[in-house]
Amino acid sequence: MTTPRFSDKELQELHSLAREWAKIVSRRAFGDAGPGLDVDFRTFEQIATVAAQGLTEGTLELLLEQQADKVTDQQPCPDCGTMCPTKPHTRTLTTKQGQIQQRERIAHCPACRRDFFPLRPALGLDEHTYSCSVIEKVVTASARFGSFKDATAAVVMSGIEISESQVRRLAHEVGQELIQQRDRKAVGHRQRKLLPRAVVVPAAVVVEVDGGRIRTRAEGSAPGVHDAQNKEDKIACLATMSSQIFEIDPQPEPTEMFLCPRRVQRLVQQMKGGAGEHDEPDTPVESSDRQADPKEAETKDRWSPELLVRTCVASLESSGSFGPLMAAEAQERRFYDAPRRSFVADGMPYNWSIQDNYFRGFEPIVDLFHVLCYVYLSARAVSADETISWSQYVEWMRACWQGRVEEVIGELDQWQERLGQPPKPASDSAEDRRDPRRVVYEARTYLRNNQGRMDYPRYRREGLPTTSSLVESLVGEFNARVKSGCKPVAARPPWG
Repeated sequence: MTTPRFSDKELQELHSLAREWAKIVSRRAFGDAGPGLDVDFRTFEQIATVAAQGLTEGTLELLLEQQADKVTDQQPCPDCGTMCPTKPHTRTLTTKQGQIQQRERIAHCPACRRDFFPLRPALGLDEHTYSCSVIEKVVTASARFGSFKDATAAVVMSGIEISESQVRRLAHEVGQELIQQRDRKAVGHRQRKLLPRAVVVPAAVVVEVDGGRIRTRAEGSAPGVHDAQNKEDKIACLATMSSQIFEIDPQPEPTEMFLCPRRVQRLVQQMKGGAGEHDEPDTPVESSDRQADPKEAETKDRWSPELLVRTCVASLESSGSFGPLMAAEAQERRFYDAPRRSFVADGMPYNWSIQDNYFRGFEPIVDLFHVLCYVYLSARAVSADETISWSQYVEWMRACWQGRVEEVIGELDQWQERLGQPPKPASDSAEDRRDPRRVVYEARTYLRNNQGRMDYPRYRREGLPTTSSLVESLVGEFNARVKSGCKPVAARPPWG
């Protein structure tokens, strides 16, 4: 059924007509002479509000009744197609302007043993006793606020009377519906039946994936926290980009962010800071509102990709189940048709299994910030002198930036021979994690495993991103919404 669209001119004509009814309201409230000098503005607002509510309620109820009268006495069941008799039905519906009585038709299918309402699909309504605009407000508030109590307060302040339990129930129900819709799309992708929702094929796209840790509790338990656990969530960011293609590397030297000791140290502390129940790092998060260096900003504007549209997918499922969800979203947005495609992640094996299984045509790129962390910690491990270790970090970081990672691996191999192999089995104590032998060994392993995904000069020439900071920021947003500690990534620029 096609929904008629009203032009701006037609809507303005209806608005002007309603304004004329103000004269009737004023005459009924104060007579022909209008209000006296002793009437305050609050009274005016009260009268205008109830008049608008009455007009809205009357208009909605009349339109619903007129539409219901057009429904025939026999309607086909949406599941089996059996013609079923209809009868009048009335329910209370909560809208943004208040409660109204919705008159509609109801039918019962004896074959499917279920009731159905012929008009609700066309109206965009379902079994909820709230209009779609109210449900949208409730779900949006539940997503944006840290508790259902705050979300309820926000919805009530917008003029909608609703309880906290109702907000919680609607949020959970809509959440389950969205999960089912998401899973159906994944099935459609596997069956090659999922149609794209994007009209234009993007010029450049990036898929970024990462995981965080959140605190969960047992479902269906009494109020309070039961069976608290730390679980890993998987989050993917799918973004379209606008970028240039260059004949030579537009930024052959590391940017100022990678060469400032204080900023590098803070970045490493932020990335190594834990989630969930762990404490925040001692060093405060560097503000992203700092004034950028004009030369740095000019350089960044010259070569870094620009974010256009971002969507995200998140789940507590395994990587085997998470990959199809990402692929379905990518297919809907026509990412597979884009001429320039990239997949950015850290060095975790499950990330690259997703890339290999579902995004094989995407350029795999390991996050440059994770490379920075391994290189910086290794430089600190091989020398106790801060000046010497910083000089070593700059040398190794520049080599990685310029795509000469094999040189760094070779030097780390030499340092491993001098220091010796780390003891096995390795413990997870803080002291053992700082063991220079272990730090160098982990850096060597990380760089060697990801060497084929570290051709950063070519990525910059092709206008592709080199960091996964978009999804790192998403991890913080998701974890913050479920009251868990999150990765403090405020100091990270969008593309490094």
